[in-house]
Parts: sequence; structure tokens; C-alpha cells
Amino acid sequence: MLDQLTDHISATGSALWSVFTTELSLGPLTQPLWLTAIQGAGLIAVLLVLTNKGRQSWRVAASRRWLKRFRANAHRYNDAQRLAYIRKTDHFLFEDILMSVFEQRGYRVQRTPATGDGGSDGYVKFGKLNVVVQAKRYSGPIARTHVLALERLARTKRGQDAGLFIHTGSTSKPIKQYVDNAQSLDMISGSSELLRFIDGDPMQVLGRPLNPIKKA
Repeated sequence: MLDQLTDHISATGSALWSVFTTELSLGPLTQPLWLTAIQGAGLIAVLLVLTNKGRQSWRVAASRRWLKRFRANAHRYNDAQRLAYIRKTDHFLFEDILMSVFEQRGYRVQRTPATGDGGSDGYVKFGKLNVVVQAKRYSGPIARTHVLALERLARTKRGQDAGLFIHTGSTSKPIKQYVDNAQSLDMISGSSELLRFIDGDPMQVLGRPLNPIKKA
């Protein structure tokens, strides 16, 4: 019985090795099947990276076009109408819009994939201060759990010093007080603050002045 099992294992191993070392012929070219499989996997990985970069480049360009139109038509609408328009914007595009605003204000940014990066929607460098950004297109009150999650992420993620929450909803008084008292947390919310930020006007974030966008 043991001899039969040993022979079966040996035969199976030989068959697998035969498949593994089988050569694939393409005209004058011949190479082992295992090498072809590795090359195919590598090609797929490269294509995925290029596809993600292409998608990100498209989103960045779309965010800049959005900002140009939004600012050009600012005089035609009141703040409530402009905020309502922002709320209808695609969430992933909204994230890139905010990152583009930071870039236009002269800051270095790191954009995250559309699926997010552990709860982060982007990173901004304010001088020596590394800030993780969270963006939410709320139509109602902000969720306290989201604020606490960002604060925890800013404390635990390596290399990050503070968290900045940017949203389109309303902020309750207790949450506002909590953010105001937190040393490594700030928020841009409400139509007035959010529109000043997007329009590139002077304002403060994390206790320091934010670079304005130079008007043409």
C-alpha cells in the first residue's frame, strides 16, 4: 500500500514537473512554459499600473477643468447654489478638486487611488507639516465617527502630523468644539469656508495662513 502511494506521488510530481518545464514554441522562439507565465504576470502588473496612472491623470485634468468653470461662473450664482452644485459632483472628482486647489495654492500634494488609502483621500505638505486629508460630500450633518477616524489616522499613520477634514455638510456645535480643541485636527466646512478655499481666497488652516491663489 505504501509503495503504491509512493509511486502515485512520484508520478504526480513528474507530471507536474513536465508541465512546468514544457517549452512553448512561437515560430523560431522557444522558452519554458514557466517563464512565459512569469512574463505574462509581469505584463499584467505593468498594464494595471499604467491604467491606474492614466485614470489618475484623467481625474486631475478633469478637476482643473471643473475649477476653471466653477470660478468663471461664480458671479452668476449665490453661495447656496454653488454649494449645492459641489454636492452633486462625483465623490472621487471632489477629492481631486480639493487636491488641485492645494496645488494651485502652492503646496505639494500626494493623491491617493480612487479606492482610497486606508481612509485617506490625499496628503498635503505645509512646510514641515505633513497633513492627511479626508473629504466628504455630506448633504446633512457630519458624522462624529468620521472625525474621530481621521484623528486616529493622523496619529497612527507614519510620517503624518495632522488631519484636515473637508466636507460639504453641516457641523454640530459639539463636533466643532472638539475639532477646535484638538491640536492636530482642523476642518473646512460650511459654504463660506469651503467656497473661500476653492476660490483661492486667504484663510487659515491648522493655525497658519493658507497661501492664496494668485489672481490672473
